[in-house]
Parts: sequence; structure tokens; C-alpha cells
Amino acid sequence: MRSLVRRLSPAVQWMLAVALLAVAGVVGTNAVRELREVTGIGEGTVMSLDDTAPPKSVPPGAVRLPVLLLKGDVRVRIGDSASQVATLLGRGAEVGRHDVERTADGDRLVRFYEYGDTRFLLVFSLVESPQDPVVADIYRH
Repeated sequence: MRSLVRRLSPAVQWMLAVALLAVAGVVGTNAVRELREVTGIGEGTVMSLDDTAPPKSVPPGAVRLPVLLLKGDVRVRIGDSASQVATLLGRGAEVGRHDVERTADGDRLVRFYEYGDTRFLLVFSLVESPQDPVVADIYRH
């Protein structure tokens, strides 16, 4: 019996090593997939933060973000439409005023939101679709 255990011991160790490597590969793949989803890489079009000046109504100290992660795994991304944002957050999340600002690149709408404990504002571009504008910038303050 002992000789059988001695002969099987290296094989069991190799099987455990292979299983450990397989688990590490799956965990690593899932981590990369999640990172790509959060950053928008691999979705066909990657939105980057350009050098346009922030709207005048952005509070001092506000941070510009490509994706805003909120409670309940809610995510607001640059490129989301106003109707998508309303569906995600609900109309009750809109607080404060709405500002329309004219720029050289076209008009943009600034809306203020509060979702949970997070206060932020979204800048919508009115150039392509004034009826359902898309998020051009996200600022958290």
C-alpha cells in the first residue's frame, strides 16, 4: 500500500499544480475582462477624454471621469444617451439646475445629479441629437 502511495504522490502533486494554474488563468482572464469593461477597451469605440474646456457650471475641484461607478453596479459612461441615463438612475436623481452652454463645437447641456451619496454632473452634447443627447463628459464633485 505504501509503495502505491509513493508512486501516486508525484502524479497527485502534478494534478494539483495543473489545477492551480487553471484557476489562476480563469481568475486572471476575468480580471482583464472586468478591466476592459470598466475602461471601455474592446467595445469597438474607445471614448477618450479630450482637451475641451469644462463647462462654466462645473464646481471647483470636480474630477473628470470616463466612467462613473455607482452603488448597485450602476455605471454611467461617456457615450450613453440621456434616455439610458434616465433609465439607469431614474428622474429622481436629477437635482439642481440644467444649463445649456454654447461652444464653438456646438451646444451642450449640463445636468446635475445625486445618486446615493454621490454628487456628479453630466455634460450632454446636443450636436448629434438634441432630443436624446449623449454624455460627452462626466464630472464628480
